Amino acid sequence: YLLVRGPLDAGIAEGRTAAVLATTGMGLAIVLEVVRGPEGRRVRRWVKVMCASFGAVLVLGIQVPWLRGYFAAVQPAPETWAVVAACLAAGIAALTAVRRVPWLARIESGEA
Repeated sequence: YLLVRGPLDAGIAEGRTAAVLATTGMGLAIVLEVVRGPEGRRVRRWVKVMCASFGAVLVLGIQVPWLRGYFAAVQPAPETWAVVAACLAAGIAALTAVRRVPWLARIESGEA
């Protein structure tokens, strides 16, 4: 939100839309990471399809004018999409890295 509102000088609605995109994307990444667990289990196909479907519906909802109006969202500028993608990449990298820290994995599995 702050990156879109500050350096990009976008409006409040575009900042909110970017925040929803980034938050939802991170939520879906967390779902996938939790399903994997500290053991690194394989994620079932239906979970991947579900997460991809939720992401696609979110992006589609921003493209359809009456849904955009209903949710008080705006169609983000290309720069906003780039900021959202960069934030998601950084967040997913941090999530993946933290889940691989040995002492955190021990705590999560109940060995500590």
